[in-house]
Amino acid sequence: MKPLNKQFAPKSVMPEKVIQFGEGNFLQRLCCRCTAYRERYG
Repeated sequence: MKPLNKQFAPKSVMPEKVIQFGEGNFLQRLCCRCTAYRERYG
């Protein structure tokens, strides 16, 4: 396994943007619900 560093994983050209709602609980619950839905219904 190669280590993650600038040589093996160079930074992407696109800037990274993160949107967070409140303390992140909304997004975390949404991801959990989507994962549970996908596992249940495929």
